[in-house]
Amino acid sequence: MFFRIISLFLPALLAYASLPGQTLRWSATDFLSDEMVEVLSEWAPEDSTLTLQRQGSLLSHQAWEAGELDAMVIFRREGNDDTDGEEALVFTLAYVVPRVIVNSENALEEVSVELLNRIFGSASANPVVRWDQISGIEDDRLRGIQPLAQSVNEHLAAELFRQRILGGDSFRANVQRVEGEAIVETVRGNAEAIAVVGKDIGGVSGVRVLPVRAPGEDFGFAPSPENVHVGDYPFALPLQLVVRREAVSDQSELLEKVLGDEAVTYWRAHGWEEAPRTERARNLRRLAEVDG
Repeated sequence: MFFRIISLFLPALLAYASLPGQTLRWSATDFLSDEMVEVLSEWAPEDSTLTLQRQGSLLSHQAWEAGELDAMVIFRREGNDDTDGEEALVFTLAYVVPRVIVNSENALEEVSVELLNRIFGSASANPVVRWDQISGIEDDRLRGIQPLAQSVNEHLAAELFRQRILGGDSFRANVQRVEGEAIVETVRGNAEAIAVVGKDIGGVSGVRVLPVRAPGEDFGFAPSPENVHVGDYPFALPLQLVVRREAVSDQSELLEKVLGDEAVTYWRAHGWEEAPRTERARNLRRLAEVDG
């Protein structure tokens, strides 16, 4: 009798066992390297298939609104909160943080957004070309300004600087583009250089990172993780994970790894500031509350 009952349900059981695993539909900004794409694929649950579209934030938003994605890793656009709401959970993973550096012998203590615009931007009606045009700089060794920016920058620092500081304007013709790590060496060897770089240079001798003063502020803020996190540093771009609330339970294993400490090594290796430990812990708590 027992075997007869089992035989009745056996076709249904076999059919269920043969069903494919859950397909997780993700989109990742095209600035993420192939390495991160491979990591995301490896972290997906064994019984799931991760389909990952490599595209920019705008296309990701369009696919999200069309209901084609379960999650997306995007750089948050200015003032864009249209994915926030009951259907979505938004987590900050890391930040792109441009830094302004000068030679250690430079007397400049901080720099304003307006001043950076006048040094680097081509549309400035009152460009700064000499250090003595900057208040407090009267050192004969600093007769001219040599502005530098990275020409190949996988960390988006130069483009983010152009959008946030120059208002979308192009760099002035005298801004030299320096490849990769050579920009730090150039500043270290030139007291007249000021540069935009895309990652932390803490501990490098002969170079200083300048605090930046936002419009309307009385003093500048250094690009410390704390100042970046609370928004005091005037130009940093958050990399965010947006997940449909209804899809959390199907991919909690993958989400825990992306939001936790395992991803920190990747962010650091690529010059990005990871979200502070307290924020990562809060993200995991929020995830557990939804998944539970």
